[in-house]
Amino acid sequence: MHIHTSIILIGVLVACTMSFAITIQLNPIADAYFYCGNNSNTGTVDILASEGDTASNYYGSWMKFDLSTLSGYSVQSAILKLTSTYYHGTSANYHAIYSASDDSWVETTVSGTNAPTGTYQYVSKSWIATTLATYSWDVKTAVVGSYGLSGSNQLLSLLIKPDVLSGEYYGPHFASRENTNTSIRPLLVLEIAPVPEPATFLLLCVSLLLCLVFKHNKRV
Repeated sequence: MHIHTSIILIGVLVACTMSFAITIQLNPIADAYFYCGNNSNTGTVDILASEGDTASNYYGSWMKFDLSTLSGYSVQSAILKLTSTYYHGTSANYHAIYSASDDSWVETTVSGTNAPTGTYQYVSKSWIATTLATYSWDVKTAVVGSYGLSGSNQLLSLLIKPDVLSGEYYGPHFASRENTNTSIRPLLVLEIAPVPEPATFLLLCVSLLLCLVFKHNKRV
């Protein structure tokens, strides 16, 4: 085995180790919708909502995901999928996703008067038509960010709400995690790849180099 061939082989093996990816799906461990200023809790109902109402009030929804199963993996992509089951009004619009620094909210008590404190980070927005369908948001930055995997508790809280409040009543209902139809519940779809320990790379490279030296010595 020639030196350059061994180097190429090392590179190929390392690349294969790094590029092997799998797809997993996570359901939220908690979700609920709310109306600004209203203290009613909706954590046990089968819908989420993102609806404009007045120029300052709206319906929004919280979702909390447990990211602990992603430990030891590199996130290649992360897509949030919500399926609409009803649409109020006739105006389609953008609906935005935010990540929150506070994961302490509880599904059965959160409302429009006790929203999580802390800070929020804009993640992405998607155009939601009046047609009932499954809609997607790219949330990779939230998953890998300081309010997700880079945080301290490996929980991720996401907020969905209308991107613009125009004073017009409009917006979708989405299936929640309590919906009896399991195929339309909220999903976080992730493509992940294992992150090898540094020692794994070292052992692989050393083994191949020793093999190279052994074959070279035999020829000499």
